[in-house]
Amino acid sequence: MATSAIGPVPNETRRERSITHLLDVAERLFVERGYAATPVERVASDADLTKGSVYFYFTSKEGLLDALLTRAQETVFSPSLAILDEADGSATERLARYFNYLGATAENTGRTQRYLLVLMVSLQLAAVPETARTRAHTMLTAIRERVERVIRAAQKDGEISADVPAAESAAIVQAMTEGMLLQWHQRSTDLDGQQFLRAGRTALLTGLLTSTSTPLKRRPAR
Repeated sequence: MATSAIGPVPNETRRERSITHLLDVAERLFVERGYAATPVERVASDADLTKGSVYFYFTSKEGLLDALLTRAQETVFSPSLAILDEADGSATERLARYFNYLGATAENTGRTQRYLLVLMVSLQLAAVPETARTRAHTMLTAIRERVERVIRAAQKDGEISADVPAAESAAIVQAMTEGMLLQWHQRSTDLDGQQFLRAGRTALLTGLLTSTSTPLKRRPAR
């Protein structure tokens, strides 16, 4: 049994740590290289494990991906849906909390990676098992439909402009969220996460609240 500064580490704890580390490594590789282009041997090597150890925890590469999707569902998508379903606050406040929860910041790196895994799986078509692709599509669809529901209710109440239909507005919210996560994944070293998040949130909420029929103010000529 391994030891720590405060005594022996229980076998179950060591097992949980090994699984978490393995999932983190596999998630990063699947996002950066793609599922089909990442052999189990590469996952094992980057995780400092043997190929046999990977199969000890997960009986197949498909099983490893399934575990990653389950983790994304439990730690990113279900909490996001819960935020959108909250009874407290206005629609724009809930959308802002949702945006903040997924926000592209250093503190949310884990959520960013997990959301991107689901997004990448949904885009890789024949490169991933159909069951995984279906799960990813279902998770992303649930988010879009919930955002659409929030926007539609807010449009009826007059809180959000109804110039753009709720379905299209929800698609834009999802596109902005995913685009920001992709940008953060690619440029986290040269972007200020908090400022990037603030700019995205401002652009998102301003766009929802502003009527498209309102002419933009022109800057005075210099």
